[in-house]
Amino acid sequence: MADIQQRLSEIYRSDPEVWMQADESEAVRVSVDGDGKVGAVRFAQNWWQRLRPEDAGATVLTLVQASRAARGETATELGADDAAWERATGATPNTAPLQPPSSDRDELMGRLETLLTAFAQLDTYRKSVMEAARETVELRSPSGEVTLEVVGSGVRRLTIDARNAQFTPEAQLEREIVDLFARAREQLGVRQQDALDDLPELSAVVREVHAAEGRA
Repeated sequence: MADIQQRLSEIYRSDPEVWMQADESEAVRVSVDGDGKVGAVRFAQNWWQRLRPEDAGATVLTLVQASRAARGETATELGADDAAWERATGATPNTAPLQPPSSDRDELMGRLETLLTAFAQLDTYRKSVMEAARETVELRSPSGEVTLEVVGSGVRRLTIDARNAQFTPEAQLEREIVDLFARAREQLGVRQQDALDDLPELSAVVREVHAAEGRA
């Protein structure tokens, strides 16, 4: 059966509102996409009359978590369906055939040395990740109306300028919020890759694992 992640993406493409969540006043709606990224933010017309602008950022973050939870429930259901199908058919998940071990002793020793060095570098990588987890980054939209505060890999605060909320077009706020989440995700990926690039043996092992996953 198809990979669960692929099927989640297909579900989202066929119905972009499948995991859409709204606040009680329906002033704002939020949805993640098939990958769990913030895919859409929708503000109702004159939303600031239903929801205090000072509370809008926190409301968006709450809805992001609710949407991710809804997506997670779908993933769990798909996994349960897969397990039931495998039990009913006696099928097993597709796995890539194992590559026969090389008979070249020098190659085997080289790979073993790379693996041992990679394990030794794990502690350095862990420290780099922990340092990044304590780092606070503030991202601001081009208009300056929206600010996203990120600590490590998590969003701590989303702020919408309450003074200009009623004068800012809804579509602009929606676009800027989605873009800020995308920028935060991109920066996290860059920091993680930079940490790996400083550890070549560990990076090589990670690439091999990803390549094996791609063949599976």
